[in-house]
Amino acid sequence: RPAELRSRIEEAERTGRVVRLEHQDYHRPPAEPIRVTIEVTPLFGRDGRQFATLICFADTTRIFTLQQELEAAQESLETTIEELQSANEELETTNEELQSSNEELETMNEELRSANEELETTNEELRRQHEETAEYRRYSESILRSMDVGIMVLDQDLRVRSWNRWNENAWGLRAEEVHGQEFLELDMGLPVQRLRPDLLRALAAEVPQADLTVEAFERRGRPVHCHIRITPLLYDSRVPRGAVLIVEDVTEEAQAREYTRYLGRIIGQSLNEVYFLDPATLRFSLINRGAEEKLGYPITQLRQMAITDLMRGVSQEALRALLSPVLAGEKLEVVFETVMRSRDGREYPAEICMQYFAREHPPILVAMVHDISDRRRLEAAQ
Repeated sequence: RPAELRSRIEEAERTGRVVRLEHQDYHRPPAEPIRVTIEVTPLFGRDGRQFATLICFADTTRIFTLQQELEAAQESLETTIEELQSANEELETTNEELQSSNEELETMNEELRSANEELETTNEELRRQHEETAEYRRYSESILRSMDVGIMVLDQDLRVRSWNRWNENAWGLRAEEVHGQEFLELDMGLPVQRLRPDLLRALAAEVPQADLTVEAFERRGRPVHCHIRITPLLYDSRVPRGAVLIVEDVTEEAQAREYTRYLGRIIGQSLNEVYFLDPATLRFSLINRGAEEKLGYPITQLRQMAITDLMRGVSQEALRALLSPVLAGEKLEVVFETVMRSRDGREYPAEICMQYFAREHPPILVAMVHDISDRRRLEAAQ
């Protein structure tokens, strides 16, 4: 029997109800095990009394198998649903994280876009500043190249950093040849070693500037006189960062000064009398050798005297009236004759030509005096 039935029959008789035993295992070798469902049903007569018990056996192997498969599928489905729910929750979490990451990326993108705009603005500003700097550099270089003096800029190691066109033309060295070279080792007509002490003093900030004049030879071998001014190169701080040399060709000025000294020597040694007078007092300021020998007075004594003190019968008022057109700029000179008196009392006729140099500092009145004694004697003889 597939199951113990006595107790089930008694239960059915006692309760008057059907007792059902489902899917009971039943094995009858050599057949395959099967599942049977047993129903124990009490039977009642018309009088209501139980007169028998009906036992039914039904093969439910297929149904049991299907139910097992259905339960397994249900469990698998529930597991899959749980896994899907878990995956869905993970996906929702991932989606939230992705949304948060997306928001962060959008925020970062906005920040990057803002930073990019700032960088573009900065880049534009830098480009504009670069263009302005380049334009200012070209402008500065054009100024330096246009100046009719030599400009040399040296760093703290006395290496050349700037060299304008005047230097190229004067010394025959191009800017690219001397840039970065030691200034004191340059082979040119300028005696650079004479500048070493002043350069070192300028770098040490011992002097605000140094001026000196040297003789040099320009690139064609012509001797020139150069006036050189050395100043320290200062940035924002007061510490020198180098030196600036301004070289000026003063050959013509030196020649003019030498010519002036030459004329001065000639005039000073001339036998004609030359007086330099103060236009305000008509007193002597300076005389040449011929005047000193002719008058017989030393210059120290003449500086206390007016020229009218040596003219016979001429007052200061009369001489001022005669000189007024010259002093006013209406005439270039005035020429007149008078009688001069020397220290020993000797008198001699003289022709005086007076000129006023108002542009000199201080203004000066120059008198050229010529002794006309010989001319008077010649005229008398005729």
